[in-house]
Amino acid sequence: MPLHAVERVFMASTVMDVPGSPSVLEGLVRIGNDVVPVISMRRRLQQPSRKLSPEDFFVLVRSKDARVVLHVDNVGDVVSLPVRGTGTPVGGISTKPLFEGVAVMEDGVVLVQDLERFLSEWERNGVRRAVRNAKQTG
Repeated sequence: MPLHAVERVFMASTVMDVPGSPSVLEGLVRIGNDVVPVISMRRRLQQPSRKLSPEDFFVLVRSKDARVVLHVDNVGDVVSLPVRGTGTPVGGISTKPLFEGVAVMEDGVVLVQDLERFLSEWERNGVRRAVRNAKQTG
């Protein structure tokens, strides 16, 4: 995740369930006076889901048009990485759909998320609808 997009990192907490929402939307949380969607990184990356754990983290990020909380298993160090550009194949896989680029490390590959392409249009509309409904119902 590009550091400029991150507002803060905090321990995961209970989220308000949103029935009928896109599968990547884990729920909603209140941050100050805002209702902010919580996106499950496990679901987004098609990994097995698991229940919210007190050891999990929320990462509050800002894209061009919205604030979003990413539910992640862990948060590592902030590091400066040499990142290859969008669409650069790594192991024969293009990174263009979801990622800004990749950084090859000694112990693996780091994928740099592109927040502007992170959700499909259908998912983005579903998330907006869920936030709008939550604000209207209080």
